[in-house]
Amino acid sequence: MYTANRKEYYEKMFHRPDSIGNEVISNDKIHNLFGYYMTMATADAVKRHLPDLRYFLLSRSSYAGMHRFAAIWTGDNQSWWEHMTLNIKMLISLNICGFFYTGADIGGFGGNVSNELIIRWMQLGIFNPLFRNHSALGTRDQEPYNFDDKTISILKNVVKLRYALVPYIYSEFIYSINTLKPFIKPISFITNDKNAVQIEDQFMLGSSIMAIPVHTPNTTKRTVYIPENTRWLLCKFKSYENYTVSILTGGIHLIDVQLDEVPLLIKENSIIPLTTPNGNISKSPVKNLNFIGFVTDHAEYTYYNDDGVTNNYIKDEFMKLTATAKLINGKIETNYTISDKFNLSEIKSVDFTIYDENANLLR
Repeated sequence: MYTANRKEYYEKMFHRPDSIGNEVISNDKIHNLFGYYMTMATADAVKRHLPDLRYFLLSRSSYAGMHRFAAIWTGDNQSWWEHMTLNIKMLISLNICGFFYTGADIGGFGGNVSNELIIRWMQLGIFNPLFRNHSALGTRDQEPYNFDDKTISILKNVVKLRYALVPYIYSEFIYSINTLKPFIKPISFITNDKNAVQIEDQFMLGSSIMAIPVHTPNTTKRTVYIPENTRWLLCKFKSYENYTVSILTGGIHLIDVQLDEVPLLIKENSIIPLTTPNGNISKSPVKNLNFIGFVTDHAEYTYYNDDGVTNNYIKDEFMKLTATAKLINGKIETNYTISDKFNLSEIKSVDFTIYDENANLLR
């Protein structure tokens, strides 16, 4: 019988911080403080020795407030559909607690993942800040290239879609940090619809995308809840350049999602930037943007970028590209401006793919 890490063990262990006094504290209350202070000490040392560079620390042990020093992942999960569903709930709850940079071991750390589960979990994973497929020794090799040709092809397109979404993900992450608003949040945070508080398997990624991953086995459908008095553009991506669109309005919808499709929703009067995936952001920076959106009046989006390595962004060394799309007399008018004092931008082209309330492409 597996008995490690039972809660009762921590409840029955006590600490006496003051050897003179009589105060004792249950280990159950302070157990994670060890990881917290260890991480804080590491962060302090890194900042002292590398003051001009950004650092990345990833910890599994944590405590309230540790988001100021490091990212976390959600621990040793299993290759179970239930743990994929739990991944969604933990993303939301951790972000509410301030842990914006987080994610699970995609595919599960323990156990042998199935082809279907690795595909669906990778499709969810592209909406995690920490996008990491990771497994334990002794389990099935679950890197994308270790599956059959069909699965490899699907996973390759999923990874490319992640890279295509990087301009949006990076911009929204920075805005979340600057405004102290969760990067990932429940849909109840964006609506007064009382039914939205019951939805735990959909979430907002930034300001404009709602993620609606398929997280149950043996199905090509899922139920989606749209808050009342709202409209969204449903995009189902087979690849970053191959997708279908339709409009969803308030209520409950049963949508078809094939195994090779990644579904997401774009809020009305919103545009999001995508780029051509290049497979290596540091060596091949973003050079083109395509703003995809659903516009019935007007929409605006500001794409943010910096050098990604130094702390010079604190000195306002960054670039912003602000794109606008306005619907005037049935025709769409688009424009963009670049604010870049330090010549950080390598943007060569900006395009727009805008849909109206009937999911028709506007010209």
